[in-house]
Amino acid sequence: MTDSTPPRPVQLSLPLDAAPDPVRRHGLRAAHVAPRVGSVKDGRFWSGRVPASHAWAYPYIALEDAGATWASIVLDCDDRRAMAAGLPDLPPFNWMVRTPRGGHLTWCLASPVAKHSAARRAPETYLARVAEYYRFAVTADPAFSGLGRNPAHADARTIWDATAPYTLEGLSNVIPFNWRRPNIAATGIGRNVDMFRAGMQWAGQERNRGLPVLPALHAINAEIAAKHGKPPLPDSEIGSVARSVERYRQQWERAGWHKPEWLARQAARGRKGGRPRLYLPGLEPWTAEGVSRATWYRDRNKARSYVRQKPTQIFPSFREGRG
Repeated sequence: MTDSTPPRPVQLSLPLDAAPDPVRRHGLRAAHVAPRVGSVKDGRFWSGRVPASHAWAYPYIALEDAGATWASIVLDCDDRRAMAAGLPDLPPFNWMVRTPRGGHLTWCLASPVAKHSAARRAPETYLARVAEYYRFAVTADPAFSGLGRNPAHADARTIWDATAPYTLEGLSNVIPFNWRRPNIAATGIGRNVDMFRAGMQWAGQERNRGLPVLPALHAINAEIAAKHGKPPLPDSEIGSVARSVERYRQQWERAGWHKPEWLARQAARGRKGGRPRLYLPGLEPWTAEGVSRATWYRDRNKARSYVRQKPTQIFPSFREGRG
């Protein structure tokens, strides 16, 4: 007698299924199919990509980049005092792996932010601002490539903290309202967003019409890395950004990009737009105070700079009150 029961279908193992339980219990919501890993062999550091099922055996692993999404914010702090001064002003990390000079900090995202070519750019820009501020707050390494210590490795000195992942709103609540991102992004997420903006600006020029975007982005990537001493973005990231820019350029072409009627429409929008006057002629505040316009704005900016300080500088009891 033979068994007529059909065989059970084999379920594909998702990348996150291979992650250790402590990592999943502390907020990780996405993982790369083949993450970057690293180890030291014969006194030399080696890095490469391996399947997710093997990645957690290595002492170093990249958890920020989950392929089509950003899964977390990972920072490398080499100044222990600066890290200790900045952490009380930020939400508790999900985990920190201690290093000889500081630690690798990780905040996991409850909803990983998409970064593929068809993704909306607003959430990624939002995340880039958060990542840049967190790096600024703890004075993290601006040249960190994202390859951090594996928190589940046997040799890792891991401090586990928050168990729930964070929303972007929850992470951004600590950012001062008038804080500005640096002109040159210092995190991998920020550089990805800046590369998209640079590609859009390059593709929007009439003289570059019809030229492929990918070689231009590779040149920009190499120039930024050489000039500012930052690791270049990997080819996979550059390719994803190039495909996204090309998608927008196709929309411009369908809208009649740089045709006479398109230019006339844009000119008409420009004439209708413009920033409104903040003060009526003769009623400007600098006139009432008897100072020049430049002096009035300079004093105003000095007053605003007060709120750019950290809360612990403005309110000394802020740190103690946080418990």
